[in-house]
Amino acid sequence: MTGRLSRISIVLDHPKDVVNVAGVIRVMKNFGLSDLRLVNPDEFDPYRLEGIAHRSRDLIDSASTFSSLGDAVADATYVVGTTARARTEGRSYATAG
Repeated sequence: MTGRLSRISIVLDHPKDVVNVAGVIRVMKNFGLSDLRLVNPDEFDPYRLEGIAHRSRDLIDSASTFSSLGDAVADATYVVGTTARARTEGRSYATAG
């Protein structure tokens, strides 16, 4: 892949469910993204992933695993993080505008 999309990496930090990983793989495939980085996934079973994220074997085979989030983003210039989980400790946020 060439162009701007080739510079985008998708990082999943401690993903818990292979179905969620497969869903991300499917979205990446649909949008032309190819750099998947997994930080300590609970499960990484290529057979199950391909059974859920059909025709995505290339992405599954090229996915990288890391032992820390810092290692996964060490070569990144700009990092954006999102979560659906509520957190109790204080965080600093950057907002547009």
